[in-house]
This record gives sequence, C-alpha cells and structure tokens, in this order.
Amino acid sequence: MKLANLHRLAASLVVTTLVAACGGDSTGPRTPAQLTLVSGGGQTAAVATALPQPIVVQVVDANGSGVGGTAVQWSVASGAGALSSTSVQSDSRGRAQVSWTLGAAAGGQSLVASVAGIPAVTVMASAQPGPAAALVRVSGDAQNGLAGQPLAQPLVVRVTDAHTNPIAGVPVTFTAGAGAVAAATVVTGATGLAQTTWTLGPNDGAQNVSATVASLPAASVQFTALAVSSTLILQNGVALDGLSAPEGTLTFYRIAVPAGMAQLVVSTENGTGDADVYVRRATHPTTGQADCESIQPATTETCVIPAPVAGDWYILLHAWSAYTGVTLRATYIQGGDLALAVSGLPAGAAADITVTGPDGFRATPTGSGTLGPLLPGEYEIRAAPVVRNATLYTPAPVEQQVAVNAGATADRSVTYTAEAGTRNLYIGGLHVTQGIQTNDGAVSLIAGRNGLLRVFALSSQVVNSDQASVRVRLYHDGALVDTRTVAAPTSTMPVLIDAATLVSSWNVLLPGALIVPGLSIRADVDPGGLIDESDETDNAYPGDGAALTPIVLTAPPHRTRLVPVLQTGNNLTGDVSAGNVESYLTLLRAIYPLPDIEADIRAPYTFTGLVDDAFNADWGRLLSEILALRATDGSNSHYYGVLRPNHTSGAAGLGYLGGPAAIGVDGATVRDWVMAHEVGHNFGRNHVDCGGAAGTDPDYPYPGGQLGLPGWDMRFNALRSATAYFDIMSYCRPGWASDYTYAAVSVFRTPAAGSGAVQPVLLIWGRVTPDGIVLEPAFEIEARPSLPKSRGAHQLEVLDGQGRALVQLDFEGDAVDHLPGESHFAFALPISALRGAAPAAIRVRAAGREAVQRAAAAAAPGQDVRLARSGSGRLRLQWNAARQPVLIVRDPRTGAVLSFARGGDVELLTTASELEVHESNGVRSTGRRVRAGP
Repeated sequence: MKLANLHRLAASLVVTTLVAACGGDSTGPRTPAQLTLVSGGGQTAAVATALPQPIVVQVVDANGSGVGGTAVQWSVASGAGALSSTSVQSDSRGRAQVSWTLGAAAGGQSLVASVAGIPAVTVMASAQPGPAAALVRVSGDAQNGLAGQPLAQPLVVRVTDAHTNPIAGVPVTFTAGAGAVAAATVVTGATGLAQTTWTLGPNDGAQNVSATVASLPAASVQFTALAVSSTLILQNGVALDGLSAPEGTLTFYRIAVPAGMAQLVVSTENGTGDADVYVRRATHPTTGQADCESIQPATTETCVIPAPVAGDWYILLHAWSAYTGVTLRATYIQGGDLALAVSGLPAGAAADITVTGPDGFRATPTGSGTLGPLLPGEYEIRAAPVVRNATLYTPAPVEQQVAVNAGATADRSVTYTAEAGTRNLYIGGLHVTQGIQTNDGAVSLIAGRNGLLRVFALSSQVVNSDQASVRVRLYHDGALVDTRTVAAPTSTMPVLIDAATLVSSWNVLLPGALIVPGLSIRADVDPGGLIDESDETDNAYPGDGAALTPIVLTAPPHRTRLVPVLQTGNNLTGDVSAGNVESYLTLLRAIYPLPDIEADIRAPYTFTGLVDDAFNADWGRLLSEILALRATDGSNSHYYGVLRPNHTSGAAGLGYLGGPAAIGVDGATVRDWVMAHEVGHNFGRNHVDCGGAAGTDPDYPYPGGQLGLPGWDMRFNALRSATAYFDIMSYCRPGWASDYTYAAVSVFRTPAAGSGAVQPVLLIWGRVTPDGIVLEPAFEIEARPSLPKSRGAHQLEVLDGQGRALVQLDFEGDAVDHLPGESHFAFALPISALRGAAPAAIRVRAAGREAVQRAAAAAAPGQDVRLARSGSGRLRLQWNAARQPVLIVRDPRTGAVLSFARGGDVELLTTASELEVHESNGVRSTGRRVRAGP
C-alpha cells in the first residue's frame, strides 16, 4: 500500500471512531466501546529520533465518554522504531500516550494502539533521512579505456546518512587526477546518487578521480581507470619473440577469436625476469580485473580459456620486474562436436549418461543432442540404467570411447532396452566417502581420515526378493590387506544407484589406517554363487579384473588456536575454554577434508572497542588485530577470535578469504556453524547463493545453495540430505560441505606465519580500505620473522632519513569477506634486514594511494603509564593516548601479547603483577616493565 493511502486509512479510522462515538446512547454502560486518536498523528522527524509530540489516544464508551483504567497496548507496526512503553493505563479522561522514536529506515512508519475487544487505531509518521554521514562508491571503478577518450560507464556515488538512507540535494565534487570530468560538482538526486562521466588523460597507465563532499572531509572515494593508447595484434599460434620491457611496463595485445573454438591458450616462455599475463574478453584487462591471470615468479606463464566466446580477447603483459627475451604466443584451438543419439526410452524419461574427456571435461546429457565445441581428443561415454513405470531400461553400450576431431562431428548412440524380467546381479559402482562424494568417486580422499565404503549392487529385476551379499577386498600397493563380506541391507535389491539412503548400498566403515596412498578396492556381488542369474560374468567390479584406485592425498593436521576476546565496549569475554572447545570444532571436523584438528586456547586478548550487529570498521579492526597477534606469536596455527556480542541477530563472524585468521561469536547454538563458515573463507571459499549471502561464487554448481549430493556424517554414520542441507558457505541452515567446496578445501592449505628462530623483528601492520590506507604504528618486538608468502600489487618500503629504501616488499594482503575492497597485512620484518641502518619512515603503496608513517622526534618512554589492580584477574592500564595512540601490552612471564591497547584506559585479563608495555614512535619502539600499584 502506498504511503498516501496509509494516511487516508489513518484519517478514515479517526473519522469512523468519532462518528460512532457521537451516535451512541448517553446512558450506555461505562465500558470501552471505541478507541480514537487525539493527537500526534502525521508527524515528521529524522530517522532514529523521537517525534516532537507524544501519540495520544482516548478510550470512550458507547456514549463518547472517556473510560479510565483501561490497558492500551502499543506496538510498532512498521519501521522498527521504539516506544516509551508497550502498555499504558488510560487516565480519568480515558487518555493514554506514548513517546515514539522512529526506526532507522526513511519513509512511512506506523504504530498500532489497541484495546481488547474494540477496533485498533493505526498512527502514521514520516521518517526523514538524517544528516549526510557517508559517501559510497556505487559503480564506474576499475574501468579500462582509450587514452584521451570518455569511459564507457559513468562514475556513480551515493550519499547516505548514518543508517544508509540516501540523501538528496548534497553537492558532490569530482576531481580528476588526469583527464577531465564532465561535471565537477553534481547534486545528489532523490536516491542519493550523483554521477559524472570521465574523459581519460592522454597518457597510458593508471589514472584516478576522487569524489568528495564538503561536509564529510574524511569520506573521499577514489575511482581508478587504466588508459591504453595502443594494442598490438596477435595472429593465431604465431609467436612474438625477443620481447623486453622495464619494470612496471604494461603492454597490451589483442587476438580475434572465431566462433566454434574449444580453447584459447595464452602463454609466455624463454627469457629472464618476471612477466605476468592477464587475459580478458572484449576489454583491456588490469592486474585486478581479468578473466584469467598467470603470475608465476618467472617468464613462463599460461592462461587457458575454455570455449572462448567469439570476438576480441585482450592480453596484458605486465613487467613485474624487468624482462628480456620473452616469447608470447596466443593460440585458439578449433573444436569438434559430439552428436549423441539416445533411443529406446518412453516419452518423458531422462537418460542417465555421463561424458568425460580432456582437461576434466564432464557433461550429463539426458537425451539426444550435440555437445561442443569440444577439445579434440578421446572422450568416454558411460550410460546407466533407468527405471520408468516399474520397468527397468538398460543401456547399450554401457561404455564407449569416441575420438572428437577439430572441425568435425562424431556420432554416437545409446540404445535403451526394456528388461524382459530375467535376473542378473551386478555392481553399478562403488565409492568411499569421508564427508561427501560423487557416485563415481571423483572427490579425493584424505589419508588417515575415517571413511565409508559404499558398494551399489543392483538387480535387473524391478520386482525381486534377492538378498545377495557383497565381498569387498582392500589392497595396499597391490597386496591384499583386508576382506569383508557384507550382508544385504534389505530384503530386495535395488535396480538403480540411489546414494540418498544408506540401505540402498552395501556399506563398510573404513578406519583411517586403511585409507592411505596406494589403496585399491575390488568388490563382487553374490561371491558364493548362491543366486541363479542369467549372467555370472559381470558380478565383479571393476569388470576388467583390475582394482579401483581412489586418489588419496596426504595432509597435515589442521592447527587452530582459539583466542578469547574481551571487548571493552561491553566488558564481556568470548566463552571458550578447555571444557567447551570441542563445541566449536565438531562441525569443522565433520565436514572438511582434515585428517585431524589440533586445537589450543590462547591467553585472552583485550580489544578496545565493541563490534556491532552490522559489519563495519570495528569488525575489520578486530580482525586485523587478530592477524597481527598471530604475527607477534610467530604461530603457524589458524587463529580464531571468539567474542561475545551485545546483539542477538546480525553480524556473527568475519574472516579472510584465503588468509589465516577469522573471528566469530560464541553463541552456543551457532558457534560450530559460524566457525565452520568463517574457516571456509580462510580456505579460500566465497559465499554460496542462499539466504541473502553477498559476494557469491558464480561457479557453484547446484541451485539454491543445496548440497546437490548427500553428505555423510561420520559422527553418526548418517547421511545429510542433498536438498534439505545447504553448502556451509551459504547463509542457509543446516549446513554441510558440498563436493564442490570439499574438493577445493582438500587442496588448500593455511599460509604459514613465522619461521626461524625468535629474534628482534619490526611488526609492520595495517589495512588497505576503499577509503584509504591505515598504517598502524610499528613495534620492535621479539618474534619469529613473518614475511609475504607471495607477490602482489601492494608495496611496502622501510626508508632511511634520506628517503632511500632499506627494505622493499611486494605483497597482496589478505582480502576480507563482507568488507569489499579491503585487505589487511601484518609482517614481522627481521631487524637484521635493515643492515644496521636507522629507519626513518615506513611507506605503503596500494590501489594508487600511499600512506607514510614517519618517526616522531623522540621515542622515550612516557612517565604517565599507570597500572593498578582493578579486580580479581584484572589490571587497569592508563596512559596518555594523545601521545601514544596504540600500545603493545605483553605478559612478561609468557611473552603473550594481551592487547593492542587504545584509548588511554584499558582493563586487561591477567593475573600478572607487572606488564611489559611497548611504545612506538611510529617506526620503532621501546619497551619497559610497569608494575601494578596498590
């Protein structure tokens, strides 16, 4: 209903109740008959503020006289605001009133006043946006275009209040670092948007535009673009030899790809230095946006694009470091087609066919059709039986090979035949699952992890009473190590593979000691020949006399360290202890390919702040401090900060995408799910689309975030439904790991942290955000060195007094889920790397910006640090925060960092009587011990 209609409805309710009051019998009983609005309707105020006037209603009897002592119930109907009371007794005149604080969303809001037994009254109010509080980039960033020409997309920003409501009428200033914008000042419209077009400057390379609002000096938004003036044309398969370029050079190439190509391969070889390759369709790639990238630390790179769309493909050769003598080649490969004819099935019946081929190709056609373009090579077609209307249809051939040639179509057929009712027993397949598995066993196994062997024995008769046993033989490197005979799970044998229920397979629980590299398996149905059948030659699986050999990967235990976090904003500590630590790990153990989990609990960490119910800078800062904590500890464990929030709904956890740390809430009913989800991010997994998750993985193969295949829960030897359970990376519950997630995690390993001996190091840490670079004060501490494990687009330099680089590190940073465009870093640089020189500044360059931390004039320890006992197991630390914004506080007994303390007044969880306090001059630090006073 529109807002105007709601106002008319409220007015009609008032008129109706007044007319009824005037028309009553003056001698009627003194009982409530009507409820009327006296005043307060139709007010306007800013969001999240109280209305200027109270809302007053009156309870009247049938004569229109006020009725006192009546309970009037109040509730917010829309807008999520708050009331001074939810129940008010009417006074002697029959009147009752409440104060109404509007909710945070702009627009019409409503409340309802009601008395039992009579019609309720709805009261409307209008919530207006608050003052401008944020400037948000909407679209237009990271474009490519021709130098000196306008970009294809406008630059768009939105101005909002503190509650994300758009604000109209705010001037936004766009300032071009190169080139020119069409309108330098644009006033936001009704949706809070302001936009302009950008004509790039005449020179090649990265360019930028900033957007600012005068009333929000700290809310600058940056747009970047890559200007390109020339693009070299490549011919298919023709090499360009002898390429050279100095460090930082961007060279662009283009190749026109015809239709019907199965693959585009772009590669470099030969030469010296480091040339990285980026490939993108229809537009120039950047080092941050490409359809494929290859960034090995050498001159040998390869990008493969399967089934490329016809048209122009652009290639960027980036000189990470100077390169010489490099050969570049782009080759597209003409594909062939596979025409498959399926016959013999009744109308509406779907075939069960799987086609596999080169480069991991896999397709599951359900009927006749053509697959292509396909890479030339050998393909295998496997067909499985189908049941339709109580009749079994068996395919022929069950397996066949086909050669697909470039520019040609290969024809193959599968014919289904209705079984005449003769009995034939055979094994349709088998696999081992350790959490989830495809029917063909394509998901790799993890050595040492318990598993379930499932053998799918089948009968050709739809109606049967066969109860055949199955024999299973296990081999290690060809030597028989175990033999099991499994009785039939039911009184009748299935005719199709049904992985959704355990009673449809012959099952063997395998201890982890049997699941090792070199494992192979054979199975046969009715090994004693007790059941008469038409064909005794197909009872064994595999049918060629060999053994099935699953892929078994070796992996180290997953080491995790849980960190209880005390938030000074609510004085609450995350509930994790030796007695309940397993409640955090139970789902993690069950769903991921981990041979074991080695967990410990760290000393509590004090965070000077409070996370809210929405992801914001405090969430990011706490996560950053947990990452820095890992660096100071020099640990190779995954770090998981456990916190107790004030809110009961909203943000529950935050983690790095592919990084080694996360944080999450301690709620008893959600802690295992939250930790498994956040650790999934640490394993490099993006969200899956279900429940409103943002930043979802477009390649997830199953609809609605469903598992797609049944999972197996080793804790209970039970299956988890393929449709009622959802991938752990979605927001839907209950959660499990799909085969897509499980397979990806099985080859991911948490990055290592500190290595080598404990020594003097310089902790350099901070955050790269869309609004700028936050470079925290550096501290000299004792820890294991920890440096970037891979190269990236960001640069860190430690400079001497003349501005010369003593140390230079290239890094990428750890991207943060839920905080787009943000990444964090924390390095422990050995002091010995400075070669005895005194550092004067630290500089970080990222995303076209830079931040510099310079040494203050003096770094002498302050005399204003005070420490006192504030309670059992607590110390209160006070200092001059204006002089020292951040302190590192350590327990001198253990060396454990207790807090990156901020704000000048912090309570710490510790039984120590003295603390080690480190104060930074921005670049180096000094430490001293402070003893608690009386």
